Amino acid sequence: IDKTDNSLCLVDKFIAASGIVKTNLAENWGVDEEKIEVVYPFSKNPDKTLKKQSKHFIVGASGTVESRKGTDAFLQVARLVNKNIPNANIEFVWVGRNNTDPFILSDIEKMNLSDKVTFTGEQESPYEFFKEFDVFLMTSREEPFGIVCAEAANLKKPIVCFEGVTGIQEILVNGGGYIVPYLDVEQMAEKVMFYYNNKVELVLDGEKAQQLFSEFTPEKGCSLIYDIINNM
Repeated sequence: IDKTDNSLCLVDKFIAASGIVKTNLAENWGVDEEKIEVVYPFSKNPDKTLKKQSKHFIVGASGTVESRKGTDAFLQVARLVNKNIPNANIEFVWVGRNNTDPFILSDIEKMNLSDKVTFTGEQESPYEFFKEFDVFLMTSREEPFGIVCAEAANLKKPIVCFEGVTGIQEILVNGGGYIVPYLDVEQMAEKVMFYYNNKVELVLDGEKAQQLFSEFTPEKGCSLIYDIINNM
């Protein structure tokens, strides 16, 4: 969007993907808050009969491999966890296309994480990977919401994200995971190790995450958008 573009004034209603997007529109783009409605993104819930098969503790993430998604932070968390508990059966798996970072595989090798970290590339059936996760990391530097978190949460995976960068934290304030300071990979690694060592909390937070994120379905989301349009 060009801030000098007056076409923003022609818009009667904005539908923001989260409260953080609404704030951005109002504070940085001069949009009247009365014109903004928040409707969280939604997707079809995954098949809840999908069950974890791996005996390894798997820390997952998903998205295009790029700086905005924080793949470098993901690797730093893996490095710190491996440094602190090198003999633990913890694996890190990132599901998503890599078309921007030619150094990922080199970084993994140089950090001695080849047997700990896997980047799967783009997958037609990502839920087959998500079901094997124990914890899901949202490492993005900027994310309007992050529907992939809802998809993971609906498979009872606790979520850990950075503060101030994603609409996901607006849900996590009610439980189901943790919000850590921006780019604080040390704290994110601590949360991973906490879940690894506290299986009861892992299960309880996974169940809470599913409860909180189960609302974001096409049936409910589309109805909210329809009502906003219909009421104009």
